[in-house]
Amino acid sequence: MTHVSRLQQISKHLQTIGNGWDRRHLAAVNYPKGSEVGFVSMLRGWLQYADSQYEQFGSRVGDDYYTGDIWARIGLELRQLLSTDIGQRLDCGTLDSVILGALGAEGFDEEGERT
Repeated sequence: MTHVSRLQQISKHLQTIGNGWDRRHLAAVNYPKGSEVGFVSMLRGWLQYADSQYEQFGSRVGDDYYTGDIWARIGLELRQLLSTDIGQRLDCGTLDSVILGALGAEGFDEEGERT
């Protein structure tokens, strides 16, 4: 699984609600509007950076003790932005899981510390 593909995952909670949140969230991720655009673009770029590191060097961005730490700090800041106005259709819990999953896959915990 690539990090960018994490954006297409829907939490089990959203799948069971049954009120269309899952469809609205995916629509916002794939076709962002208004305030969604900036956040989705930053998140996608952050995830793509880690994917590109692996494609180019065959190693995780987290394995680089300089770049990895910077990348993790950006992820933590993206998590902070989830508490701001990032649009009406994005599910922040799902996005938080995406960020935490990427951090974990790269060897960082939820505080950005190496595991």
